Amino acid sequence: MATWLDGIMDSRHSRRMKSNTIIFATTALMFVACGKKEDDKDAKKTEPAAKTAPKEKAAPEAPKAVALEMVTIDIVTEDFKATMSAPKGAVFKDSYGTLEVKLGDGKEFYVSIDTDAPNMAEIKAKVEENDMHKLEKFHTESDDTLIFETKMMSKTSVWLDSSVKVGDKVVHCYSGRGANSYNLAQIELFSKACKSLAPKE
Repeated sequence: MATWLDGIMDSRHSRRMKSNTIIFATTALMFVACGKKEDDKDAKKTEPAAKTAPKEKAAPEAPKAVALEMVTIDIVTEDFKATMSAPKGAVFKDSYGTLEVKLGDGKEFYVSIDTDAPNMAEIKAKVEENDMHKLEKFHTESDDTLIFETKMMSKTSVWLDSSVKVGDKVVHCYSGRGANSYNLAQIELFSKACKSLAPKE
């Protein structure tokens, strides 16, 4: 009888021990999981925020060149008679002895002509010595043509001075002076127009 009771007691004790072991193991796993979650939270708190690289500003697009239709116009005064290839719509005007060929307000095309022969060496020296429009570089530098770039404060401009033979006369043909500022492509067009000067038949 004692042996049978002892068997029952041992069986119950064994089941109780297994149950306690399972409960203990489960509790331990829960503590480990909770601890891991807390560690992850702490890690996220202490992890430095990723820096977002500043977006680079897109460079402004260069203004697109407008193709101008070229036509032949007359430049006629009492002492000078010539033709020139100039944009359609350009108008010739005698402004107190300076002959001007201008399209509209001159923002796109503006060429001036003095009927006296220029001293190109003297013009070049003045360009190099100019303290207001400081010379950046010459794009074209020859005996009869100067195309040069200057800078005044932050403003860059390109200019033309040229000596052109028209029949038996040599004239000074240059980019119009004033408030307008021109780029290299425009000045190269001005130069072609100056070189197109020819005696009017």
